[in-house]
Amino acid sequence: MTYGPLRDDQLATVSDILAAAFATPLEQIGPWLARAGHEHVRVLADKGNPVAALLLLPMAHHFLGKRVPTVGIAGVGVALESRGHGAGRRLMDKTILEIAEQGAALSTLYPATQTLYRRSGYERAGKLLEVRVPTFALDTGHPRDRSIEVRPLGDGDALAVEALYAALAREQHGYLDRNGYMWSRVRQPQGKPARGFGFFAGDALEGYVYLRAQDGDSPPHHDVRLTDLVAATPRANRSILRFFHDQRSLTEHVIFRTGPEAPVLSLLAEPRYDQEVVLDWMVRVTRVEAALTQRGYPRSADVTLELDVHDPLVEANAGRWTLRLKDGEAEVGRGGRGTIALDVRVLAPLYTGYLSATALRRLGWLDASDAALRDLEEVFRSPMPGMGKM
Repeated sequence: MTYGPLRDDQLATVSDILAAAFATPLEQIGPWLARAGHEHVRVLADKGNPVAALLLLPMAHHFLGKRVPTVGIAGVGVALESRGHGAGRRLMDKTILEIAEQGAALSTLYPATQTLYRRSGYERAGKLLEVRVPTFALDTGHPRDRSIEVRPLGDGDALAVEALYAALAREQHGYLDRNGYMWSRVRQPQGKPARGFGFFAGDALEGYVYLRAQDGDSPPHHDVRLTDLVAATPRANRSILRFFHDQRSLTEHVIFRTGPEAPVLSLLAEPRYDQEVVLDWMVRVTRVEAALTQRGYPRSADVTLELDVHDPLVEANAGRWTLRLKDGEAEVGRGGRGTIALDVRVLAPLYTGYLSATALRRLGWLDASDAALRDLEEVFRSPMPGMGKM
């Protein structure tokens, strides 16, 4: 089998594979691939005939304030007649080798199945939650802040919106440094425009939302789904809640996705909302040296870790590594005694902070002494990682 970028003569077959895989109308696949960029489509072919395909989406995570490049994986589809023969595994393994060769530290995805991706070295490493709030519960008890003006967002506000999101994302452990494709999912979810509203103090943008109305159980009453919500100041947070509270005559619920930390909910008078995990996302460490070097660490950490990483796929990752930390700065090199033994798959939840070293040892996924365990806990101590988007 061969692996490589999408060719023009493969587009029709790949579109059909993805339409069948995701039970999506064929006419929606073409615009989706165009938004992502055909150059980001990878195809596994048997004698020239596509049997599986996926999308590569270069972006980055923020971990303790540091930007770590990742390649998101989306749209992994295998032809119905080719399932059960290892095509998905071959496609993922080839993709990981390509990502590693390009130098990106990580790869991230939302799994339809854990089994396939675990075999290629991915593990659960972060959370995506969905919050559903009745509009009547959005009254914070504060009077309307007259210093904030709400107005529709236009094309001229795009740079200010993206800058405000970037500032928030740097503070949120696990959040994405978005690429153009991810912004298109905010502003045009499923190819349909969302309404954007900015919360301004004079000319300064202090918060924004993008939203789409969705059908309710008793028209004309309906719910509103947010594709993004960002507030940089206390008055912007309060004004956003007031804005949606004012829609309560027809809007029944406001629904939005978030990481584990959603500070705006703390402003509610009562916690009258539903919150559930949508899906845990998975990470694969594709370049051990880059990943360990680029992550943020507690400034108090002054320690040396000696890792022995098992990676049967990416040869450059396998073996012994030292991670020396002082004042939060990392120095990574080859060598050491390998006193902390773990698979590259297990490195992912440790690295992001999704699972503690103690929990990983209890699972039998990590081999380390009590002293080494204490060092690991200090080095990888962090909030639960999250994202606000799929």
